[in-house]
Amino acid sequence: MDAIRWEGNTLYLLDQTKLPVTEVWLPYTDYRPVADAIRTMVVRGAPAIGVAAAYAYCLAALAGEGLDEAKETLAASRPTAVNLFWALERMEHKAKECGGAAEPLIAEAKAIHAESPRRDGPFICVNCGAIPDNLLESELFGYEEGAFTGAKKGGKPGKFQLANHGTLFLDEIGDMPLPLQVKILRALQEREIEKVGGGAPMPVDVRVISATRQDLPKMMAEGSFREDLYYRLAVINMETVPLRERPGDILLHANYYLDELNKKYKTKIILSDPVKCCLRQYNWPGNVRELQNVITGAYASCDNLMVEPADLPAKITALHKYDPGLRRQSSRLADTMDAYESAVIREALCRNGQNVKAAAEELGVERSLLYKKMKRLQIIIQRSIH
Repeated sequence: MDAIRWEGNTLYLLDQTKLPVTEVWLPYTDYRPVADAIRTMVVRGAPAIGVAAAYAYCLAALAGEGLDEAKETLAASRPTAVNLFWALERMEHKAKECGGAAEPLIAEAKAIHAESPRRDGPFICVNCGAIPDNLLESELFGYEEGAFTGAKKGGKPGKFQLANHGTLFLDEIGDMPLPLQVKILRALQEREIEKVGGGAPMPVDVRVISATRQDLPKMMAEGSFREDLYYRLAVINMETVPLRERPGDILLHANYYLDELNKKYKTKIILSDPVKCCLRQYNWPGNVRELQNVITGAYASCDNLMVEPADLPAKITALHKYDPGLRRQSSRLADTMDAYESAVIREALCRNGQNVKAAAEELGVERSLLYKKMKRLQIIIQRSIH
């Protein structure tokens, strides 16, 4: 069943957080709630996320709102989703062609929706570097009963079988041992697999997407990665730029991971301004995985309402002028609340382009009250000088 519908300039999403208990369709006429739906897992699965974002882009066009802002908001809803960024880039390209007219954009979104015959199929992920070599073959291809000591009665389906008529994502394929690369190549060429322990070949219809941090051309030259498998996989290549080369994404990822922890543990912890500076200045050799681990560790170390530099590893704060001994200058509740309130107001002003009226509306307070709080907390509007 397709989880997305477009009817009468309204986007309908099947709320997947309610499945399988009940079937609830949610209507959307504003792109912002769609971004929230992507963020909160109302819509799930890489293809569906991309389609939902494309339709949300159309909602912005129908309302005459800024498409650049809509793209930025939607992109921030799931910073690690490849399909999301692919769909938004495609919609942006179409918008430039048609001048932002709604009807051509809707047609483009429908084309994205209809393009993949696998949009309703399963999406199975395998981290090839996280599974021991002696287990990886049975994980991918499954096994028959009695194939080895400890094999389950009746056997077990592999990831290829589970992904039939859908998509199999092979992460860190550069870590796959050479003997298994041969079996992967055969599965792609012949469109059939054999389980460990024998049995008749089983036909499979699977789209394979792969990713790696390794230099595959170099590995081919060294003989550690098969050239024929590389060219079988490399139909469409996408190179992800390291996090250090896209500093504008660092806080997007950091806030996303922190939001997930806040939802899980029902907290409202935020990043302090010095922490944001530390995160921006660090080189991130481990890319987004390192950033995720740092945010998780900082969240666990934080004993207040705000993550501070002292909660970060020393290697990250080393480039930032900060004295760890000044962890928190006051333990008074009033001072702590002031610091938290100041950070929340600054964040709201930043999101709203330093517009006090818009920030007040977002925070749900009168503009006059917000001005009073800003004066008391010594918050100054940051105006751009051109």
